[in-house]
Amino acid sequence: MKEEGATREEAESAVEHVALVDSSLGYDLKSGYKGKKRFIEVKTTEKDKEADFFFTINEFNVLKKLNANAYIYRVTLGDKDPEIIRNPFGFRETEDFEAVAFKANLSDF
Repeated sequence: MKEEGATREEAESAVEHVALVDSSLGYDLKSGYKGKKRFIEVKTTEKDKEADFFFTINEFNVLKKLNANAYIYRVTLGDKDPEIIRNPFGFRETEDFEAVAFKANLSDF
């Protein structure tokens, strides 16, 4: 994830792995190189970058609110460069996607 015009060291020092501290933020990485902010959710797959991937309603809401500063990096293990999706949810709504999970609590059973 190298920012344009940056050395590898400069780009790497601008990235903070925020999900290590708080996994509820809606993104995994935060970058602030030369005043350009990126909030990055990383989605990985072993082989097929075209395979479906999953995101939470929190990720959707947070990234949608961040607009052009929001990114999804689609990483295929073994590939050098990720597919980068800027403003991934732009004008999309949750109804544009297939819902595949349910929320439950122990008291529900």
